[in-house]
Amino acid sequence: MLILTVPVTIMIAVLKIIFATVFKIDISAFVYIYSIALLICDIVLMNFIITDYKKNAAKIQEDFDCTIYDLEWHKIAVGKKPKIELINRYSEIYKNSKNDLDELKDWYPIELASKDHLKGVLLCQKTNLNYDTSVRTKFKGFILKVSLVTLAILIVSALVENVSFWNFIVKLVMSFLPVFTVSAKIIIDQNNTIKNSEELKEHIESVLENEYPITHKSIRSIQDKLYCNRKDSGLVPEAYYKWQRKKFEEEMHKNARSY
Repeated sequence: MLILTVPVTIMIAVLKIIFATVFKIDISAFVYIYSIALLICDIVLMNFIITDYKKNAAKIQEDFDCTIYDLEWHKIAVGKKPKIELINRYSEIYKNSKNDLDELKDWYPIELASKDHLKGVLLCQKTNLNYDTSVRTKFKGFILKVSLVTLAILIVSALVENVSFWNFIVKLVMSFLPVFTVSAKIIIDQNNTIKNSEELKEHIESVLENEYPITHKSIRSIQDKLYCNRKDSGLVPEAYYKWQRKKFEEEMHKNARSY
């Protein structure tokens, strides 16, 4: 959705400048139609389509975690396990996209392999949350910068047309509305996810400090909250994640060595 919003909005702003200065034609009506269509598209995608994809992804990750952590599947909290056909479908999509399969090895830091099993699981859960929070914090800042740059371009576009103050405001608001809506939703979703992750990290640290021995019950309850966090979390585009992945993984391994 972000790809549809920002580049197209900037392109339309440039076209408005060209048409207004060269051809003396106002294409504002097309901008308004585009803005409204994009908002409707965003509502449909987020509420009826993407939610199911996020739930499937969270279940697949939960299945993976339960396998390597040696945890029972919590049917009441998570529901049925993801079907093998679903996993195979996404596996083939990943392979056909020419991704490097070696990137999937040692998904959790190998520095934690020498720890006691339950403590190692708890630290893996903490590592997962730290990694996720870092990704989302950086992405949130990136979205804010992109939105401000887009706003600056739209202001220039509106000023070029040399219209009255109120027309200037209307044109600017209508042009920026889809960018503002999508950006605000992304930032709010990321803030909520980061907040939930921070609260869960505090709980993990409390268990590490105060609970001895660490119990399966504590691990399972944390895993349930992890699943909910993944299922309800805001989205981060795969392209952005791949772009920044190396930095995040270096940070993850550095943190793991200090545990």
